[in-house]
Amino acid sequence: MKPAEGQAFLTELYNSGAQFKGVNIGDKEFDQYSKQLAQLAIAKGMSPAETGNLGGTVLGLQDFSKFGDNASEKALGKANSAVSIMGRGKGRNATLLSQFSMLSSSAMNEDEMKGVFTDSDEVATVISVMAEKHDAQAAELAKMAIRGLRGFDKEQGDLLKKAGITAQTKFVDAIKQLAPVVEKEAKERNVKVEDVLASHFTEHGAVDALGVAINKGVSGGVFADREAFAKTVQGPEPALKDIEDLMASPRGVMRQAEADMVLASLERGQENDSFEIVRRQAAAKLMRDKQLDTTEKNLDDFIVNKASFGMLGDATQRRIDQQALKTIIDRAPAGALSQDDVKGRLMITPEQVEGYGADLMEKIRKAKGDPLRDVGRPNLPQDMVPLTAPIEGAWNDPAGQLGGGQIASFGWQSALTASVVGAVPADQPKASASAATEGRAESILTAMLEELRKMNEANSKGREIRPIQARPYVQTR
Repeated sequence: MKPAEGQAFLTELYNSGAQFKGVNIGDKEFDQYSKQLAQLAIAKGMSPAETGNLGGTVLGLQDFSKFGDNASEKALGKANSAVSIMGRGKGRNATLLSQFSMLSSSAMNEDEMKGVFTDSDEVATVISVMAEKHDAQAAELAKMAIRGLRGFDKEQGDLLKKAGITAQTKFVDAIKQLAPVVEKEAKERNVKVEDVLASHFTEHGAVDALGVAINKGVSGGVFADREAFAKTVQGPEPALKDIEDLMASPRGVMRQAEADMVLASLERGQENDSFEIVRRQAAAKLMRDKQLDTTEKNLDDFIVNKASFGMLGDATQRRIDQQALKTIIDRAPAGALSQDDVKGRLMITPEQVEGYGADLMEKIRKAKGDPLRDVGRPNLPQDMVPLTAPIEGAWNDPAGQLGGGQIASFGWQSALTASVVGAVPADQPKASASAATEGRAESILTAMLEELRKMNEANSKGREIRPIQARPYVQTR
C-alpha cells in the first residue's frame, strides 16, 4: 500500500480490532493478519479504510486464537468470504464494507443485539439481502428487523410464537421460519406480505425491513444463493490465491515497485532528518542576520546561478548548507571532531552535504554532545524553548583551527558578500547606486570565475579545461 492507504487501513483496523489483539488472536498472528488483509484489499480493489474496519470487526465475531499459528490465515479467510458474499449482490463495495462493520459492531456492543450473529458470513449475507433495497441503509434495515423479531412481549408476540421463533433462534433462521407463516396468511387474506406484517408489527421500520427479508431473502432466493456461494469461498485458500495472483501480475509488480520507492525515500529521509533540523536552524540564523532572502543576497545568488550554469548547485542552498555544517561544528564537544572533519566542509559538493553532515552529527553524539543545540543550552523539550537563538560572532576562527583568516562558505561567496553588503552608502543617489551595482557585477563575476577555474583544475585530473566565458547580466531593482 501507499503511505496514505496504509495509514487509513491501519487506523481503521486498530480502531475496530485492537481490542481483540491478544484476546481473539495472538499479537504475532494479528500482525500477520494485518499484512495479508492489506494485500487482499489491493488485490480486490477495496477501500483500504473500510477493509481495515471490516477486518477488525471480523476478529470480534469469533475466537481465532484456538487455531494457533494458523489464526491469521483463518481470520483472513473469514474476512475474504464476507467480502465475496457481499460482492455477489447489489451495492457499492466501500458502502457494503462499511455497513458490514456497522452491523457487526452493533451485534457485539448493543444489548438488544448481542448474540444475534456469531459468524461473519451470516452478517455478510444479511447485509447483501438488505442491500437489495438500499446499500447505504442495509445495516439499519437489519437492525430494525432484528428488533422486530425480538419483540416477544409486544403485538407481534403471537405471530413469533406461531412461527416458533425464540430468543435463541438465529436471525436468518428466524426469517426463514417467519416467511411461510406470513405468506400463508397473506394468501388467505388476499393481501400483500407487507400488509400482514403491518397488522402484527406496530413499528413501520420493522415492517419495511422484514418485508425485504421475506420477499428478497426467502421468496427471492437471495439467502439461499448467498449461503451456497459462501461454501465456495471458505478457508484462506481463495484469499491467498488472490494475493498470489496480484503479486505475479504486472499491476502487482508495479505496486510493489512504487511502494518500494516511497519506502526508500522515507528511509533516506529518516537518515537525514536530524540534518534537516539543523538546516532549518541555519536558514533561520541567516535570515535573522540578513544573509538570506534580501535584495543583495538574492542578486548575488541570481548572478552566480546564471553564470555558473548550475554547476555549483543552487547558491542559496549552498549558503544554508555551509551555515548548517558550521553550526554543527560549533556544537561539537572538544575533541569530538578532527581537523579533517572541520576543514572538509569547505571542499564537499552539494551531493555530499547530507551524508557529511550526518557523519559529523553522529561523531558529536558519540562524544556525548548534542548536534541539535548550541553548547551550553538547556536540553529542554523542543516545544518549551526555541530551536534556534542568535549566535554571537560571525565566521571568524578565533582558535585558529583553520590556520587563521575568515571561514567562508566558498571563496567566491566571500567575494560576493564583501562586494555587495554595505558597499553602497544609504544616502547615495539611486542612479549612482545602480551604476555601482553594475560595476560590482564585474568584480563579482571575476572572483566567481576564478574560483570555478580552480575547482575545475582540482577536479580535472589532467584533463584540459576550457576557460569559462560569461557575459555579466545584472538585474537592478
